[in-house]
Amino acid sequence: HRSRRTAGLGGTTAACWPGQRGRSRHIGRCRALGPLNHCEVIASILKPFVSEANYWTLEHHPLFQTYFYGGQVGIDLNGRDVYRDSPYFERTAEFCGLYDEVSFDPDYPNEPRATFEPMVRRVLAKPPSSSTS
Repeated sequence: HRSRRTAGLGGTTAACWPGQRGRSRHIGRCRALGPLNHCEVIASILKPFVSEANYWTLEHHPLFQTYFYGGQVGIDLNGRDVYRDSPYFERTAEFCGLYDEVSFDPDYPNEPRATFEPMVRRVLAKPPSSSTS
């Protein structure tokens, strides 16, 4: 069993170093700020700094995650299919399959949070998009 904190670091580790066990997406304490809606919290924080596609992926990834574990807890594995017509469906499914799913593995090694601070600072240093409100 993984804590929410280590699950987040596992996913971020995987996203930053694809194909390598042990490298991580969540900023700081998003799960602590919104344990039941961390997707909305992180998507809202990053919206002015990321593409529309990345924003959509962040906002919808929890539903896409259920494809991997939903059957074990009585949730429809294919709930994500309501978004099948979205231009971001495939990229979000791929993201969850490559990075989120492995973050629930209790044996997946994590990089320390400090590893990701320069990456987060780089993203947040960009001028915010004027098309967001």
